[in-house]
Amino acid sequence: MASAADPALRRKVVTNFKLQGLSLKSDACSLLVDVLGPYGNQDNIDDIIDHIIEAVQKQPLKSSLVDRETVEVAVEECNEASDADSERALVVIDAFTVPKFTYNADRKKFLPVDVKSFKLHAGADSKAQLFRERYALIHQRTLRHELFTPP
Repeated sequence: MASAADPALRRKVVTNFKLQGLSLKSDACSLLVDVLGPYGNQDNIDDIIDHIIEAVQKQPLKSSLVDRETVEVAVEECNEASDADSERALVVIDAFTVPKFTYNADRKKFLPVDVKSFKLHAGADSKAQLFRERYALIHQRTLRHELFTPP
């Protein structure tokens, strides 16, 4: 598919992925351009790309560089999305079963924590992690405080 819209579509795909902190390999980008080619320059092309990005982010990524196989799985997942899932606008989660997340600054996203690894009498590394998280929280609060923000 070699048309005049391909470079513009390629740029749009790469830009949207970069905005989410992801980079595409060239073969993955070519696959997305081929898949999105029939949609042309429709207004909802950004929404379609965003759905694909969300499906990519749901997968366990080893790095921010996304390969062709990951994109293929994400496109298939978007194609198989059922209407029942899209109709659920509100999900109620029990307060005692709320999943715990930690923020990964390298990937700039929240990742779930394995709750099965929690123990009543944990080791020294758990205590160090506790103080690391506490320091990060205090640091973030200090940076947001009005006395410490630049004028």
